[in-house]
Order: sequence, then C-alpha cells, then structure tokens
Amino acid sequence: MSLIKRNLAANLVGNLWMPLLLVAVVPLYVELIGVEAFGLIGFFVTIQILLSQFDLGLSMTLNRELARLSVQERKTQEMRDWSGRWS
Repeated sequence: MSLIKRNLAANLVGNLWMPLLLVAVVPLYVELIGVEAFGLIGFFVTIQILLSQFDLGLSMTLNRELARLSVQERKTQEMRDWSGRWS
C-alpha cells in the first residue's frame, strides 16, 4: 500500500473513531460531574461556537495586514493603528 493510501485510511479511521469515542464517554462524564454540570458545559460550548461564527474573518484579516506591514520599513505606527482598531 502506498504512503498516500495508508495516510488516507488512517485519516478515515481517525475521523470515524472520534465521534464514536465522544458518544461512548458521555455516560462517564455525566457520572463524574453530574447532569447539571454537563448541561452547563454543553451550553457554554454552544455559545462559544456560535460566537466564533460571528468573527466573520476579522482575525484572519488583521493577521494578514499585520504580516504585510511587518515586512515594510517604517510601518510600526500603522501596525499599532491596525491592532488598536480591533482591541
């Protein structure tokens, strides 16, 4: 089997294994921390995922612009201005 086929097979097994493992461990989590704490964790994870969707690529844009300015001479003030807009 070639290296690419072996890597693809390993990736497929890993992608199938992870959801199965997550579902199998839920009863253990509930037993250890309780139903209320498990629900609270689920709520905060859901809120975190939803809020990350509202980022709309702003962090990538900021990173790209700061990288562009970092290779140009005498652009430190403009870099400070860019990073100050988003903080």
